[in-house]
Amino acid sequence: MKDSDVLVEVKPNVFLSKHDHGFLRKYLHYNPYDAEKWYEYALEAKVTGDNKGYKHRLLKAASLNHYEAKVDLQQIKKPIKTVAPPAPSTPKSLIWLFLIASILMLLTIFLLFRTIVTNDKYIHQANVEHHYYQTEETFFHDQSPPMVTETPSYTEEDLLLMVMKTAITSYTEEEQGPPLLAENLTAAPPSNYLTTFPSDVIYTKTSSGYAIDMPNRSSQSIQKVPTLAMFFYPEVNQLALGTEEGTILASYLVGSGDGLPFVTSEISERVTNPNGGNGVFGTRGLALEQNYAIHGTNDPDSIGKYKSAGCIRMTNEDIETLYPYVSKGTPFIVKEGSPPPAQFKDGLPPFPTTSDTTKEEAPDKVYRWHM
Repeated sequence: MKDSDVLVEVKPNVFLSKHDHGFLRKYLHYNPYDAEKWYEYALEAKVTGDNKGYKHRLLKAASLNHYEAKVDLQQIKKPIKTVAPPAPSTPKSLIWLFLIASILMLLTIFLLFRTIVTNDKYIHQANVEHHYYQTEETFFHDQSPPMVTETPSYTEEDLLLMVMKTAITSYTEEEQGPPLLAENLTAAPPSNYLTTFPSDVIYTKTSSGYAIDMPNRSSQSIQKVPTLAMFFYPEVNQLALGTEEGTILASYLVGSGDGLPFVTSEISERVTNPNGGNGVFGTRGLALEQNYAIHGTNDPDSIGKYKSAGCIRMTNEDIETLYPYVSKGTPFIVKEGSPPPAQFKDGLPPFPTTSDTTKEEAPDKVYRWHM
């Protein structure tokens, strides 16, 4: 057998062996847009009984227009018909007991009603004879205030913890396990889940998963912090960062086009200075799927308007502020109407980082997102 039949060149002078048990995972690390390999990777998870991984990889393949992956997804979503077991037959003795109990209950109600009517008759007669009649009614009003669901309030510390938890969750799903070190989250593209890991947050991989600590914060309060999601409101050209439960943290005016061909997606790639950083994509890019992305612009007058070919445009200043808060794998959801008021009314605070963002550039890659 020739080496060329076993080895696959994934980039210049970098080869992978097809006999490697992790071949598909490593291959897709270098070729994340290969739909066929994502489908093969999904079938591999199905064989091993990893249903969650199977569905996740099918979604990846389907988002790249793989026909068989779409068919398999439809099969997964079909409801399973269940046949209700026959109702157990009721013994005749129980039926007789029920009838006797019903008769006794009706008799009791009749006697009680008769007693009330008789007493009322005697009272009325006595009041007439003494020319005295008194009726007293008591009304009970529920004066308790109506139930109001309060929107959770989050601090800047909570915001940092949300970013970390979202990045770790996405890494764990993609890599089949949590990172060994925090530095694994800040690798070079396309594995740059984060721009930097805040020094105030302490990450530890444990035997059961991972732990996050922060000075002056209890572990219980850290566990209650939710993960993040992005929400796009095309009717008002607003892009928001919020919790997956729907609390809006910050929102920004954006430019867009005729609409996206999907309503849910996730951030599949993060890059600084796409195509050099001085062109139509601005200084930051957050890729979605089907060649759509959230990116900066060299045309700030287009913000708030519907002038793009489908992508979501932000001013370079806004996307540079938002970018470090959005990890790879962050969910993206299209919503109707307008976003509720944001907790950080002046936008997100500057992310605590002095990291050199040039390490997240991809100078050898040409991006052709919908402009």
